[in-house]
Amino acid sequence: MAGCGGNSTAKQASQSSSSTSQKVSSSHKQTTPWNSQKDDQLEIFINQWAPTMSQAYTKYNGKIALKTKALKTKLDVKYPKNFAQAKVNGSTSASIGWAPSGKGKYDYNVVAIYNDDDFAGAKHITHAFAFHDGQPVALVDQATNGGPDFYPTQNASVRDAFDRIANGTSATSGSTSTSANSSSSASSSATSNLTSDGRNGYFATPSATRGTWYFVNDNQSVTKVTITDHELTTTIEDGSSSTTVLYNRQSDYQIPQNPSQDLQFKSMDWSEGNAFIHNGIQYFSVRSWLQETAPHNYYGVTTEKVNGQDTRVLLLAEGGHVQVQEVGYPTEQLAKDNVDTKFDNLDYQ
Repeated sequence: MAGCGGNSTAKQASQSSSSTSQKVSSSHKQTTPWNSQKDDQLEIFINQWAPTMSQAYTKYNGKIALKTKALKTKLDVKYPKNFAQAKVNGSTSASIGWAPSGKGKYDYNVVAIYNDDDFAGAKHITHAFAFHDGQPVALVDQATNGGPDFYPTQNASVRDAFDRIANGTSATSGSTSTSANSSSSASSSATSNLTSDGRNGYFATPSATRGTWYFVNDNQSVTKVTITDHELTTTIEDGSSSTTVLYNRQSDYQIPQNPSQDLQFKSMDWSEGNAFIHNGIQYFSVRSWLQETAPHNYYGVTTEKVNGQDTRVLLLAEGGHVQVQEVGYPTEQLAKDNVDTKFDNLDYQ
């Protein structure tokens, strides 16, 4: 399902890796182009950006992805092993492979892999973030036959975010370590100041929507959505999660056309929340902080007959007409039992 941005697990990991890096070295010398803190920042970006594209990615972290030590796509391609058979720009003349530090023996040294299989047929999207001749390049494969074939992404948001994170730049520093620390510090101070950068305090979610809800797709894959008073966390089946913090937006705030890199980074897990009523159901909308288009996701609670009992369900709706895309249930078992249930009184996509 399409969830919302940010990643609480990643933020905790980022704080931990920042503390560790300070203990390991008092200098700010960068010996490899990629590290755990940059990896955390990329994960935060992906979890923020993917829902705006109606996408949800599984990350390969080099260790325990799906308990197989490999990321497997619907085409039975297994990463990182099958990089050996992959093409780059339509050719096998350049080598590509897993090198989590960014330094390796390949022409394209891959530091992060994200895959989304949630499409009809053989369609998939696999992102491989790599370093080529020491420079960051965001690659994408959508080939449906003949094996993976990676090309530089045409998505400017993904390309620019990876370039920015890889180079460790911010509005206040060009040094990688200093930049990461100042961004973390800026994010912390911004959280405590709830009126900076166009924010006007936390948005309070409708009380009926709060709690934990379970969504199951046709493949029986479970997604858990947890809503608190001003946060929304989405957890997919492999245990990875993303959190967005909901704020009110100041009425006179104009989204900058060219936001600073510092603002882009610290607002990755911010969203604007707005409450409204549609067809007698109270919803709230979620829009990424720097998203100029209309809100993409809406969440609302209603009561339906489920297995003969009145049961509150969470509706995930999309689009200008607020049409229901998915229905979440208060327990995982109810969600699995009713994966094909359609309620006659709801307007579905």
